Formats: sequence, C-alpha cells, structure tokens
Amino acid sequence: MPSIANIETVRDALAYEAGFEAQCRSCGHRAAVPSTRLHEPRFAGAIAGLGHHLRCTRCGRKTGAIITVTLPDGQTRTY
Repeated sequence: MPSIANIETVRDALAYEAGFEAQCRSCGHRAAVPSTRLHEPRFAGAIAGLGHHLRCTRCGRKTGAIITVTLPDGQTRTY
C-alpha cells in the first residue's frame, strides 16, 4: 500500500479501494460518499476539488465539502 501523501486524484484513491467521507462547510453534516458514484467522469480529477462537486444531503448547499480519504490499511488524509 502506498503512502496516502502520494494519492492526489480520485481515480488513484479508488484504485486502492479508499473510502471517502465529506463534511459540509455550512452545516457540519458528515456523510460517506459512495465509491460507485465517484466512478463518474466528472469526479476523475483531483481530490482537493471534489468537495465543490458535492451537495449536502442535509442543508442542500454546495459550498465545498471537506473530504477525508481513508485507505484500507487505516491511513487517512483530509483535503
């Protein structure tokens, strides 16, 4: 398993079966992001930009979420 510091794109993280969690910047709601949804072409870029594509399921805002990625070996990184 590589160091999570080397993973920058959604596609790279999905290749290592990483889990994604988003936290809304407006209301603080946290939720897991289904990896099946992340296979869409619009999510193929940098993880740092992923939060701007997601809408909060609680407040409905699209203010840019804080993304936490967790690899199967327990490494985590917040983008």
